[in-house]
Amino acid sequence: MGCYQAGCGERPTWRLKLIYRALQPGAERVAVDGDRCTCWNHRLQLLRSYGGARGAPRMKSSLRERGIDPALSDQTVASLTPIFR
Repeated sequence: MGCYQAGCGERPTWRLKLIYRALQPGAERVAVDGDRCTCWNHRLQLLRSYGGARGAPRMKSSLRERGIDPALSDQTVASLTPIFR
């Protein structure tokens, strides 16, 4: 497991996490660990790549790959969680 940024030799210290809320009223938030990890230096680039209008297709694709309805991307936020070793 390495940093998502191609050519980066740094050890990853952060893991992408997608958090979404189902459309039903009162539904709990659901967190899904991603397969993308990043080093300290590239963490903000990874978050930016999943945010805003530019990140919408990436968010939908990530949800679809996990078997989650991509329409939930409007209720989904990306965050980073530390990797403890």
